Amino acid sequence: MDLTSGSQEASKISGEDGKSFISIHALYDALDTYLIQGSKSAWKKFKRHHPGFGKVEQLYQCASEFWEKFSCCFPPLKELKESSTEQKIAEKYRTTEGGNVLFRPIGLLMLVKVVRRLIDYNKLNLEQALERVSKVPMELSSEPWAHLIWNPLSKQIITASPNRRAAEKLLFYSVGGDLTVLKSDPNTLKKELADIKNEDSENITLPLYA
Repeated sequence: MDLTSGSQEASKISGEDGKSFISIHALYDALDTYLIQGSKSAWKKFKRHHPGFGKVEQLYQCASEFWEKFSCCFPPLKELKESSTEQKIAEKYRTTEGGNVLFRPIGLLMLVKVVRRLIDYNKLNLEQALERVSKVPMELSSEPWAHLIWNPLSKQIITASPNRRAAEKLLFYSVGGDLTVLKSDPNTLKKELADIKNEDSENITLPLYA
């Protein structure tokens, strides 16, 4: 299988790319989010210098464990992992109708961020965090992603910052996350979603999957 796209716009990946799992930029951001140690400023400083081959090997093993367990929890990723490039498994899950959240950079990074937060704030281990997130619907064209990070009319990803932030909060909350750690609460999130969808906040329901 191919992990990365050869696109010059590294942060994006074409819906017509049936071979690649995700863009190299998105892959880097996902690992950067999961592997972070200490504060963001300390992690940024850490990355400026080679930490030694022992530390590099340790981080490599953490990254390998993450992708191994990630693919075990999500059947489409397991299918992709066990396929050849010629089978073009990715085109089954990244389609013009949306497809699977995991096969879009915005979706992959969102899920990894939430897994990291469940580990940091809910004190779950990696397996427990992945188990929770795996219960969330993954189809972009369905709730809770339609009209939030997927436009079913234009059939395009919605990348606006308010939409991304609200989607991350919604996912975190829906799997048992405490919104106060994100300086938010359910009512505030409902208002954000209502503004994005041009609806009354009273009509907004926050789903719970765990």
